[in-house]
Amino acid sequence: MTVAESPPGDEKELDLDNFNTLLEQNKLKEAKLLLRNSAPTPKDISGVWKSILACHTRGSPVDNAVIYWDTVGTCYGGRDLGICADRTPSCVDASHTPSYGLDMDSRAQVCRIVTCLAYNS
Repeated sequence: MTVAESPPGDEKELDLDNFNTLLEQNKLKEAKLLLRNSAPTPKDISGVWKSILACHTRGSPVDNAVIYWDTVGTCYGGRDLGICADRTPSCVDASHTPSYGLDMDSRAQVCRIVTCLAYNS
């Protein structure tokens, strides 16, 4: 199956099954064209990313810990909790960060997790 380039504004809803089939058949160019010419719903976007990740990692499992620690290294330059304390991304309003009796290390861990989630979103 081939997918032709559609004119802008002529997007159709994404056929996720067809997209997955193209990826499984290693027809990456056709899968990309289908995606570009479609208007995926927010629900479909999650499925698209999962399919792409599965395609790129065939035969080798993905370790989420590696992704997390790579993000920590990118955002903070190291794994030391001291550099994470009370440092949240700009999308987090400081008035919405109560500590609820957490100690300094626990607050730093929460800040680090929120930062990693925001960075990878």
